[in-house]
Amino acid sequence: MLNTLIDLATYLLLRQVGLQILAANFISTSAGMAFSYVANHRFTFRPLPGAPVRRRRRLLLFLLVTGTGLWLLQPVVIVAVTHWLESPLSGSEALVPLIAKVCAIAVGLIWNYTLYSRVVFRPSRDP
Repeated sequence: MLNTLIDLATYLLLRQVGLQILAANFISTSAGMAFSYVANHRFTFRPLPGAPVRRRRRLLLFLLVTGTGLWLLQPVVIVAVTHWLESPLSGSEALVPLIAKVCAIAVGLIWNYTLYSRVVFRPSRDP
């Protein structure tokens, strides 16, 4: 949850100072991703006591899954939602980036949690 707040706050701040959508999203998601790996590795998907942990494999899978979600899926959702909302919400320029980013975060949360629990942080079966 904190990683999402880091992402959202950073994104909105960067957009407020005039950074383009994709650059702001890349920077904000990268900041959230760094925190997310540490938090998920240590708390959310903590390995069972005595279970082997392949940290390099876990980190590579994490970067692949999260990078795809944050750097591919989120920008697509942000651009699409922004495009759809610009006309209906004209005059509410501050609201459009917020709604677009929240929609992108929702898609990313589903993507990340599903793949974290089933691929990245699943318990190792090897002794």
